[in-house]
Amino acid sequence: VDRDAPPIGRRRACYARAVDSSASGGLRDLAPALAALPLFPLPTVLFPGALLPLHIFEPRYRAMVRDALDTHRVIAVVLVTDPDERDEHGHPRIASIAGAGVIVDHAELPSGRFNILVRGRARVRIEQELPVSETPYRRARAAVIPPQRGDGQPADLASLISARGYSVAGVDC
Repeated sequence: VDRDAPPIGRRRACYARAVDSSASGGLRDLAPALAALPLFPLPTVLFPGALLPLHIFEPRYRAMVRDALDTHRVIAVVLVTDPDERDEHGHPRIASIAGAGVIVDHAELPSGRFNILVRGRARVRIEQELPVSETPYRRARAAVIPPQRGDGQPADLASLISARGYSVAGVDC
């Protein structure tokens, strides 16, 4: 979380910073993770440029966050499409498109839980789920979906978010 965030009256600048990904050099930061991208199935999505605060409490996802922090810091938030339909491992059905993001801030709590802040970087297509025996969480081989003509630009997204008056991770910008 940006502890030096500007006061509430300067939200537009704060959100422009929050969704601008040009400073990170394109999408090269995702490449090391795409062969075995950690998947975090949720009833929500992660858009490129968006910030998503998450509280991690399940042991398998604590392991996922530790692994990501120790390596590439990348996870994918993937929408659970049908929580009642399960695969042979008991996992819920998920979408074939996910939002890949980088953990930009984290705090490990005394209980072993985590509070993390994930910045969306790109949409990815899940090409193949990997065997679950190697890790307690789901992983997949994935490919970045290039932005399409007409996709929102970071400044446009920042203006839309700013106009709604949202806060980032509970901290008003």
